[in-house]
Amino acid sequence: MARSTASHVILVGSACALTIAAGCTVTVNKGPNTATATDTTTATATATAAPTVTPAPTATAEPAPTTTATAEKPDKKYSVDKDGRVNIPGNIVFAKDSAKIEESDAGTQEVLRQLKLFCDENPRVTKIRIEGHTDNDGDAAHNMQLSGERARAVKTWLVNAGVKPERLVAVGFGENAPIADNATAEGKAQNRRTEFHKAELDGRPYMGRPVLGKPGGQVFE
Repeated sequence: MARSTASHVILVGSACALTIAAGCTVTVNKGPNTATATDTTTATATATAAPTVTPAPTATAEPAPTTTATAEKPDKKYSVDKDGRVNIPGNIVFAKDSAKIEESDAGTQEVLRQLKLFCDENPRVTKIRIEGHTDNDGDAAHNMQLSGERARAVKTWLVNAGVKPERLVAVGFGENAPIADNATAEGKAQNRRTEFHKAELDGRPYMGRPVLGKPGGQVFE
């Protein structure tokens, strides 16, 4: 009979069946002659490290292309007379007794767009004179200031729209250059106006005329 700390072994004759647990000691008795064999079995386990898994690179989304809206080019509606005056249907509307352009007014928008179109289509016109005019209501000095500020406001709009400032000159005439009778409401309305003129062509005074127009005007930077 064999004794073990973890299992029992039964031997018959010279044939035997063994089941030995790792790390146990077995003593075997065989026949009349007793022989003692001591066998120590040690099981060694080798741990194998799990393979390192490298995470897949994170995909980076490509940014969507930026689309820049381009303003549609307006149809040409302006004309230029023999004296170099740029005629555009409609009027630029200002707030009452102010140089603030009423840009929400559709007619005002159209005049400004046509004026910008003229500048773009006529690069040889190196200087454009913007004239401001009023009726004769109120103080003459005030009217001069108001007309000049209105002309300057149009110049500022054009510069913000991309026209080079050196191509533009703003001149106020106040009540000094009426085109209608100030005795009537209709005449006063015609005198409150903004005009646009070719002042230079290829860097020279247009038709040899003064760049600042008729006498009586004042430049507003």
